[in-house]
Amino acid sequence: MNITPKELTEALVGLGWKTDKYQHLQKAINVTRPFDGFPLGKTELVPYRIRMDSASVWVETKHRRTPTTLNPSRIEWKVIERESYSDIRVTEGGHIKIGQKLF
Repeated sequence: MNITPKELTEALVGLGWKTDKYQHLQKAINVTRPFDGFPLGKTELVPYRIRMDSASVWVETKHRRTPTTLNPSRIEWKVIERESYSDIRVTEGGHIKIGQKLF
């Protein structure tokens, strides 16, 4: 059974995601990654965004790039997952699985 964009939006809002002015869903999530000097890894807050159209869903994170004269801030969204609605699953625990990401 395929999930619809409306059902996906409702499920993610129920998990604490907020819609932005462009109707994308955003949430900052704590992510623990391996890091030198931290035996259990280092946890940092990572901003995530989910964009949807009629056929696909994109999961993106913010990445910092080297500043340039034309764009001194150089913070941009980078796509880390792109899936069709038929590949999105709702787990028994109520989590949403989009590609390899579990929310």
